[in-house]
Amino acid sequence: MHSRIAEVIQLLEESRAILSAAVETVPVDDRGTRPGPDRWSTAEVLDHLGKVEGSIAGLFSTRIADARANGLAAETDTSSVVDATRIERLKDRNTTIEAAGNAQPSTDVDWQTAWTTLHGTRAKLVAALADGDGLAIGTLTLPHRIFGPMDFYQWVVFTAGHEQRHAAQIRSRR
Repeated sequence: MHSRIAEVIQLLEESRAILSAAVETVPVDDRGTRPGPDRWSTAEVLDHLGKVEGSIAGLFSTRIADARANGLAAETDTSSVVDATRIERLKDRNTTIEAAGNAQPSTDVDWQTAWTTLHGTRAKLVAALADGDGLAIGTLTLPHRIFGPMDFYQWVVFTAGHEQRHAAQIRSRR
């Protein structure tokens, strides 16, 4: 496995562990309850994360398959792709970011279903990354509605930082 792919997969695993630990801080019976009128429940947070990650995984899968078919060059760069500063900015909950309509959580979602779905979207994202292993996926970009164009490595870093942001939300219950 190319070092850049291994690096972002490791980051995703670390972020998932952070999220899992945050979920564990919420009593099971409270995971479907909103901590305030304008706050998401743990179940809703998990549903939102699953929707966002599922969308990214689907886009990656399609774009990587197309790029492979069109002869995308091999990855030659071995520099780190993880930008800790970007992750810290994403985790800063002093800046409010409104979720897009298709990323809004379902209000009737069960936390266990959302958690299972989220694990499935992670498997799809990792599979897409594995499919791009050895390819210069850092040359592939997709627009983000707030952050502008990001390459695929930046998207994975975003995914991890986004998950950590919501882990902090769950821990704070605000």
